[in-house]
Amino acid sequence: MMTTTKYAAALLALSLTLSGGATYAAEKATPSHSIQAIAATQPLSITLNGETLNSQAYQGDKDAEPMIPLRDALDKLGVEITWNNDSKAAEFSKGALWTSVQVDKDQYIFARMYKSLGTAPALKNGKLYVPASFFSEILSGSVSTEKEGVSISFEQQRETTTTTGVITEISNDDKYASVKINGIDMNGLVLNVGEDTLYQAADGSTLTLNDLKIGQSVEVEHANIATLSLPPQTPTYRITVKDKERSHPQHYRSYNLDPC
Repeated sequence: MMTTTKYAAALLALSLTLSGGATYAAEKATPSHSIQAIAATQPLSITLNGETLNSQAYQGDKDAEPMIPLRDALDKLGVEITWNNDSKAAEFSKGALWTSVQVDKDQYIFARMYKSLGTAPALKNGKLYVPASFFSEILSGSVSTEKEGVSISFEQQRETTTTTGVITEISNDDKYASVKINGIDMNGLVLNVGEDTLYQAADGSTLTLNDLKIGQSVEVEHANIATLSLPPQTPTYRITVKDKERSHPQHYRSYNLDPC
């Protein structure tokens, strides 16, 4: 009988074979932004996808970047935001991304890791404001500052790449659902999935995350950027199962996490 360790090693070897023996090199995300402090004492205009918002931004302290009202911007993008008054924190999800921001804490969740932007969220006149770079560094938009205000765009073409491999882990958590391919523990590539991720069989028929199994060979369309964590993580848009289900130990790396 094959032990779990031997099974894992065999599965990893198989995944490398199916992916052509290539390893996935993590790339640092390079969001598009040109953000500078604006010499202005008056409120700043906000343009989102070419439309000027009714709400306005304000310039932070000297040499800091402009601050954007988070809810007003997310409402325009059709993203629901939840506010926790006790912890003074807001959270929301957008596709495969889930993030949380907290007043006066310069830490933003990106791909399940905390990231500093140099400026903490702030409450002003009953609204939660985040630095302009939040929309590029966390939401992968294009941001620029001009004399009269801030321009944010999410209309740029989505840049993706395709990777093939074998599923080695599945996490079916409501907030942090993910699929790992081509490795275990600190190896492989973590595919962050969400409500916008498409699952399908080789014949084009629709699948769900629950249809994915350890050992299946897949073709994956994902962002061409990934975190520098080990293993790297990347937003994922499509997972295509290329073969039928393989048998595997039921206890091996397939789990449903309860955040509570």
